[in-house]
Amino acid sequence: MLPPMLTPSPLNPSIRSRSAAASRWLAVAASVALAACGGEEKAEEGGGEAAGLDIPALGVLELPVSARASDGAPSGHRSVDLSPAGIRVDDAGLMPLESGKVPAAERQDNVIGKLKSALASPSKSVLALAVHASIPYETLALTLETAKAAGMRDVAFKVRKPGGGSTEAGWLTVKNFSMTPRTFGEVKISGVQPRTWDEFATAWDPIYQACRGAQTGSCAYVQSNVAKGGNLKIVLQAAGQGVNVNFFRVGIQNEELSDEEKKRKAELAAKKEAFLQGRLSQTDLEKELLEGPPATEALFQFRAREALATPSPVSDTIAPLCGKKACGAVVSAELPTMSVRVVSLIGAAFPDGAAPPVLAFEQPWSEKPKLSKEEIAAQAAESKTEAALQQAAAAAAEGE
Repeated sequence: MLPPMLTPSPLNPSIRSRSAAASRWLAVAASVALAACGGEEKAEEGGGEAAGLDIPALGVLELPVSARASDGAPSGHRSVDLSPAGIRVDDAGLMPLESGKVPAAERQDNVIGKLKSALASPSKSVLALAVHASIPYETLALTLETAKAAGMRDVAFKVRKPGGGSTEAGWLTVKNFSMTPRTFGEVKISGVQPRTWDEFATAWDPIYQACRGAQTGSCAYVQSNVAKGGNLKIVLQAAGQGVNVNFFRVGIQNEELSDEEKKRKAELAAKKEAFLQGRLSQTDLEKELLEGPPATEALFQFRAREALATPSPVSDTIAPLCGKKACGAVVSAELPTMSVRVVSLIGAAFPDGAAPPVLAFEQPWSEKPKLSKEEIAAQAAESKTEAALQQAAAAAAEGE
């Protein structure tokens, strides 16, 4: 059983209430004093509203831990804090949140209206983002979507450096980040050369061996029958108590997939005929059945705590492919997934010393993708072919 996540609580509500009450008393007293002296000074417009929100700044212990924390501090930026209480922009309270979630009334077309207006003036290209470890991914993704809508290009996550009891903050920077709807297909990520599926196939064995070093790793076995061609899609997925590093073959047109399936069906039919004619042994036929279709994906799963380890087996798993050469990756999580899972996974996949991450963040509110008609038909044809071969093998076994 995993130990509970250590995410320190916000300030005690009673303390905050006493502090807010004291502030209001001082404000009243100051007003009386000014009036008595004939003063004409006025409180700064909007200051009372911001103070009334009582949104505390995040402490270091409330930030996600990240194995990448040595990127330079951002400059020429706007600062945003996401806490369970609300959103702060440049050290001033902007708006409250509902237990870390954006109120429906503040959300238009998946953009946070008040935040967009605040970030638009003055306009900067870099978002310095401090996010409480417990904030749901939906709020994090909405903030990034809003930053993009405000013309921002890069995001620098404020994080806590790894090590038991560490109280040192650092930065994890993602340059030229993008947002993407959920899809099974290829996601074009600018600023990085797409890696190929063949590159992954070559690195599959060292990736598998590194994964096996994890205490909780579920590692995709190296397949002898691997598809050729196409591009590589890397997905960093966080869900519940688990994190995944997944590799998919993408960039293949439906016509190409159809041709590949026709070729494979013809080869299987030829083997079936060879078996029936006695030119292929039952053992060889069973080997063909067990081998299955060419591999087009490989999934590596870990418990979330592995992303917090130093060194992390997540880092070791992706290093053979992305340790020295930049990789683009898609970040995926469900609406309620805690931000600590997402940010820590990014840091573990691209730790200090590795090539910097180039990321597309999935929009968790977008429609879940569905298989195309061609893909459904290909799966059905594949099942029928394998069932026919299994029947032939069973019939031959009974005749022996």
